[in-house]
Amino acid sequence: MANIPDFFGLNLGHNSIKIAQSKAISKDKAKLVTLGSTPTAIGILENDSAKGQEMLAQEIARSYKEIGVKTKNCVMSVSEVLVFSRLITLPRMNDNEVDEAIQYALKPLVPIPIENINISFLKIDEKRIEGNSFSNWYVVAAPKQLILKYQQIIEKAGLNLLAIETEALAITRMIAFNYPTEVTKDTMILDMGAENTNVILSRNGVVIFSQTISTGSEAITKVIASDFGIDFVQAEKYKVTFGINFQNGEGKIARSIEPILQIIVGEIQRTLTYYHEKIGGTSISTVFLTGGGADLPALEEYLKDKLNMNVKLANPLNGIEVEKNIKDNLSQMQIKGFNVALGLSLKGFINNYG
Repeated sequence: MANIPDFFGLNLGHNSIKIAQSKAISKDKAKLVTLGSTPTAIGILENDSAKGQEMLAQEIARSYKEIGVKTKNCVMSVSEVLVFSRLITLPRMNDNEVDEAIQYALKPLVPIPIENINISFLKIDEKRIEGNSFSNWYVVAAPKQLILKYQQIIEKAGLNLLAIETEALAITRMIAFNYPTEVTKDTMILDMGAENTNVILSRNGVVIFSQTISTGSEAITKVIASDFGIDFVQAEKYKVTFGINFQNGEGKIARSIEPILQIIVGEIQRTLTYYHEKIGGTSISTVFLTGGGADLPALEEYLKDKLNMNVKLANPLNGIEVEKNIKDNLSQMQIKGFNVALGLSLKGFINNYG
C-alpha cells in the first residue's frame, strides 16, 4: 500500500453518510477496521447556501463521532454528475509533454474555462494506428469551485481532507481489489444506487469510461407504489420480496418494474456499442453488479438473460478481512451500499490518478 497516513473513506449519499476504514496487513491484503452509516436530512447535498454547507459539515462531524473513527484524515467521493470524465487518445510523447497535451485536448470538451478546473489523469494503455503509436488516457476534470466547497465543508467538520475521487474510481478499485484475477480483462460495473445507476467500463482494474443514468432503485419503489396504490414503505417491501422474479406473486411486481429495468438495459447496450465502436478491446468479460439496489431479487438472472453476458453479484468484502466487532454486525448492514466508501478506504492498494 502507498505510504500515506491512516485515513477513512467518506461517501456522502442522498440518504446517508457512509464511512469505511481499511488498514494494510501487507502490500495486497487489507482489513476492514471501521464501518458505519448515519442518515442525513433530505436535500442537504443540493443545498449550496452557507447555512446548507454548515448543516452538512455538522452532519459529517456527527457521523464521524457516532461511528467512532480514530483518525481525522479522510478521502471523499463526488458523484459522476458533478465532474467531467473522458477517455482521450494522444500520440505517444514524453512525460513532460502530456499535461499540456491533455489540457489542449480537453479544452473543447468541457463547458467551463480550462483554468477553472482541476485535472487528473492516468495512462490506460498504448495502441498502434496505421503504424503510429498512441496512448489512451482516462482524464477527470473537476471544477475548482466544487473542490473548494468540499474542502471548506470538511474543514468545518473538523477533519483533514487528503483527496477527492469520483464514485467510479472508488467502485472500480473495490472491484479490482476483491476480484483481482477477473479484472485483468475488460469489465463492466453496474452500480445501482438509490437515485442513479453508474455504468462503468474498466481495463486492468482502471476506469476507461463511466456514465450516470438518472434511474435507480427508488424509481422501482415509486412505480410499484403508483401501480398498486400503496405507500412507499409497503412498495419497498414488495420490491425486496418479489423483485424481478416473474414466478413470484404471479409476476405482478416483476411486470410493474420491468420498464424501469429496460431503461437501464438499453443504456448498457448503448455503452457496449460505444465500447466496440470507439474504445475497442478484446471484449467485456464480466458485468459486476453492485450498489444498494443490486440486491433486487432475480436481478442477476434477469440481466444475464437480457444481455447474454456473464453477470456477477459483487461482494464488496470478497477479499477483505473484517474485524470481529464489524463481522458481528454485518447482518444489520446493507453491505453492497458501502461499495464507494470501501473503495475509497482502499486507496493506495490500486493504481491512483496523478
